[in-house]
Amino acid sequence: MRSARWSRWTPTFRVRDILRSKLAAFKGFLKSEAYAILGTLDFNAKAYADAEGNLRKSIDAFPQQVDPIAVFRLSVALDMQNKYPEALKFANQAVDLTKPGTAAGDAARKEKDRLIQLIGGVSEPAGETIRKRGRPGQP
Repeated sequence: MRSARWSRWTPTFRVRDILRSKLAAFKGFLKSEAYAILGTLDFNAKAYADAEGNLRKSIDAFPQQVDPIAVFRLSVALDMQNKYPEALKFANQAVDLTKPGTAAGDAARKEKDRLIQLIGGVSEPAGETIRKRGRPGQP
């Protein structure tokens, strides 16, 4: 039989831990949203370097649930600063986070295709590359 002392305190500690973790997550979410708003304001003012900093902070503040629009805007901000390889990395992430057929998804896909052309690559699905070049070990 458990002592009365353990049964009385154990749930309280669990509740505190749960509340503490939820509060930390909520604070991260609020920070992320605040930086995303600041980054959007900088982006709209064409201050792309400032937008880059704030959008990166937004992504870092709540990495458990990244805002796809913030990732897309970061990609475009990097593109406007001629940082094409890094912009492509975030464009790929924006494509992964969005669904095709949505406004954000279509914009992210167009940005990705545009960056691939700027860098000098060819935009083609992964399956097409395997069919054209052959599988490793095959002629």
